[in-house]
Amino acid sequence: MKDDDRPRNYRKDTLLTHLGRNPEAQHGAINPPVYHASTILSKNVAEWENRRDPRVHFGVVRYGLSGTPTTFALEELLAKIEGGYRAAIVCSGLAAITAPLQGLLSQGDNILMVDSAYGPARNFCNREDVPAIAAVAHSRGAKVVMDNTWATPYLFRSFEHGVDVSIHAATKYIGGHSDVMLGAVITNEESWLPVRSMIADLGHCAGPDDIIFGLRGMRTLSVRLERHQKNATEVARWLQSRPEVSRVLYPALPEDPGYALWKRDFLGASGLFGVVLKAVPKAAVDAFVESLDLFGIGASWGGYESLIQPSYPERSRTATRWQAEGPLVRIHIGLEDPQDLIADLAQGLDRLRTVAAA
Repeated sequence: MKDDDRPRNYRKDTLLTHLGRNPEAQHGAINPPVYHASTILSKNVAEWENRRDPRVHFGVVRYGLSGTPTTFALEELLAKIEGGYRAAIVCSGLAAITAPLQGLLSQGDNILMVDSAYGPARNFCNREDVPAIAAVAHSRGAKVVMDNTWATPYLFRSFEHGVDVSIHAATKYIGGHSDVMLGAVITNEESWLPVRSMIADLGHCAGPDDIIFGLRGMRTLSVRLERHQKNATEVARWLQSRPEVSRVLYPALPEDPGYALWKRDFLGASGLFGVVLKAVPKAAVDAFVESLDLFGIGASWGGYESLIQPSYPERSRTATRWQAEGPLVRIHIGLEDPQDLIADLAQGLDRLRTVAAA
């Protein structure tokens, strides 16, 4: 994409393809080179002293920890896709959670957190009314920090709904292939300096290979999310029809309590949802999960493969009580053929019934 003054109103799919690269500065290469660097040499003392503080000025290469052109390419792409001011890449989603909190909070401050928040900082498809929360928070002078990993910058433009800081476990859909550890923090202009300064002070950074994989993942994000939603919706609707299932927690389903908010604010859904089973013994749930051929048992999600694991929100909630008709399993629907996934789940649910009846 040429850097000139011509007005452009390109759509997001086009921006995903063209932002964050500069072939003219890369000998015509389409993708940015991977910079493995710690020390950055200056030609003279004046150049060394004139290098600006990278916490304030974007795109300044001073030391590998504060970013290289590889880092800046992904940061530029993420910030523009989500509509933020700037982005900072860190080493994991958890680092992306903790750095803004440490940067924005001072001793004696209070933080109001939803009870379904991610465990170390909890995560099912609770859809919050983000604009309403933001309006109340801003009326009291509070900042709004949102984990946007489930929707990604592509499906929810958080800054258009009043969010001040958006955080991402880029390990998941942004990476998209289950082979990187990566986090991202995107802020509005007002929140940038304290957050970026804290990231620098904590020494958070990501390796160049993980960054280039994240940049690669962004190029195909829209087509992958489209397939994830198509597959997940088909599988979720099938699960709704099963007698072993009490309910499916997926906001893209009209029957879901969060459907109206999702339809109003989001541009689509990803492939992660929860399934509440009818009351059965734990042994039956374990037998169901372990009998599946196409669903791996593993942490994280957002890759090309389908995953499943038992989930226990009652163990982590502190302000509210988790109430459900039976056990909960978390399912991530990958890019496989949905009919194969349905067939696999069908034989797994048969196994669940057999063990439950024993």
